[in-house]
Amino acid sequence: MQIYMGSNFIPINLIIDISTDWMAVKARDCQTCSGKTYDTSSSNRFIRNTQTTLDRVYDLNIHYKGYEAQDNVCLAELADCVDPFTFFIISEQDSLDGGISGILGMALGAQTYNPSGQP
Repeated sequence: MQIYMGSNFIPINLIIDISTDWMAVKARDCQTCSGKTYDTSSSNRFIRNTQTTLDRVYDLNIHYKGYEAQDNVCLAELADCVDPFTFFIISEQDSLDGGISGILGMALGAQTYNPSGQP
């Protein structure tokens, strides 16, 4: 699914995931990410919410490190936007490849959060 992020409406390709309720996006400065990433400095609406690095585990085998942030997020270019929208910026990961820039969680309920990283 393609969404548009930031004040410049940058197109981002996400996988829809029905097992989580968080959106997670690969950051441009992610050293372990390949493919298209999101340049947080391109948006004048971007706000980093947490200064410490957090661990997130999705489906017990997908592990991300990063931080929570806010930015403008739209379902269509220049339309259907939520500003600010809170999501997770991926700064380190081991599972998303290629043209996928992140995950759009569509589940109802609490985000799976495991600070130890253990299943």
